[in-house]
Amino acid sequence: MYRFFLLTLLLSFVSLNKADAQLPPNCQVTIPQIPVNDSTYQFFTMSGYTTLGHQWTVTDSYYNLIGTGAGTPFYFTFPESGYYSVCVQAVLWDSSYYNSCITNTCTSVYVYLPPPAPCSIDVYVSQMNDSSFVFDMYSNDYANNAQWTVTDSGSTTIATGSGTTFNYTFTTSGTFDVCFQATMEDYYGNFVCAIDTCVFVQVVLKPDLTPGVNLIPNVIAGPKNISIAVKVTEVNQVNTDGTPIIVLFKIDPQFNFVWNAALLNVGFNKVENNKWVYKKTPNFHEFTYNQVLGAGQKSSFGIIGMFTPIPPIGEDDDKKTSIMFSILPFSGGEINGANNIDTEILNHP
Repeated sequence: MYRFFLLTLLLSFVSLNKADAQLPPNCQVTIPQIPVNDSTYQFFTMSGYTTLGHQWTVTDSYYNLIGTGAGTPFYFTFPESGYYSVCVQAVLWDSSYYNSCITNTCTSVYVYLPPPAPCSIDVYVSQMNDSSFVFDMYSNDYANNAQWTVTDSGSTTIATGSGTTFNYTFTTSGTFDVCFQATMEDYYGNFVCAIDTCVFVQVVLKPDLTPGVNLIPNVIAGPKNISIAVKVTEVNQVNTDGTPIIVLFKIDPQFNFVWNAALLNVGFNKVENNKWVYKKTPNFHEFTYNQVLGAGQKSSFGIIGMFTPIPPIGEDDDKKTSIMFSILPFSGGEINGANNIDTEILNHP
């Protein structure tokens, strides 16, 4: 409103003084144009006179008005390739601020907007183990509002995520579609396309076994019978493949026991020694389960024997013993060895 009032006032002043005024030559300005990027340009006026009250108009090749603005410099973003006319109306004053005139000058602009690159992305899949995957999106464009969905073979959505990287751990075997949706934009934030692409994932989960050791008692004074129950549990909800499940217990001269295949209880723990086969090797007691351990199921064995502490040599010697059982890697078809050991401490002060 203020600029309009100023321009009107100046126009009135020029009209009142037109007879007396010596107008600047031709009352013209030049309009330099500076591309900011493919679609955005900067315009301003150049002349030997003070120029005020800039009012801009932009028309296309069909003389349709597509934009206006005020002030200087003037920035405009053209919507598509083509020829345009950019005009400015302003008041020019000479150095005495006595003589003035109104300019209405135009410049032609040709704008070429290169077509966007093909709207495509690549989704890279990294398998960390049998169940955990990482999905990464790569593109020359920028993803806005990136979303992931995971659907099973029945087209049921089982998980969602956001961002250009998505980590997911599958809980069942099967075939899955992992889909990426986003609005792709170029470097300047211009819309390129909306994309929705999927990758196919085949998941075959492996069993995962872990031991649990229960020691009774865990504090003794001198030679004493101790009871050890070892429970092996499948925790990945997948049947073992029928290959032997082998549990190792390092031979310790302080501990002696006789294997009892008919043992059913060790302390308050139920065991099924009849399903386990015992063998003594030069370095280990070896316990083997030769059956299929069902998904999420467990089987336990137990031993009872005499523990005779070896007297410490010095005061600083440990007066405790680690009772450690470990599942042999790849037993039963498992591949995760990170949870294959459990230990209890027997104190014998």
